[in-house]
Amino acid sequence: IRHATTLTMGLDHLGSSAHNIMEVSSDTIDEKHEEIEDSLEDLLIFPTQKGLRRSMEMIEAYFVLETQILKQIGFREQDYQSTLEEHQTILNIAGNELSKRTQVAASAASLSHADCKPPKA
Repeated sequence: IRHATTLTMGLDHLGSSAHNIMEVSSDTIDEKHEEIEDSLEDLLIFPTQKGLRRSMEMIEAYFVLETQILKQIGFREQDYQSTLEEHQTILNIAGNELSKRTQVAASAASLSHADCKPPKA
């Protein structure tokens, strides 16, 4: 919601082309929000690496779209620097969690392979 506010603030000063971009983009943004929410709900029910990776990719794609829209409607990077920093923080948290899950899965796979080896005589 905070990001949607960032997208809509100041549109009156940017003219009708900004309004046209926002009309087209708002449907896309709403669709992306729903897709991300569904992905995160699935992740809560079935917490898998694949689900986490999928959610992270969707969020990252959304952040790229949001940044493109901000640029198209005339915002300068300095106008939404805090938003970009929040994006990076979220992606770092998700990336760190994915990395942890990958390491745990690799360790578990290594242990299960060790169990399959015949005992040394």
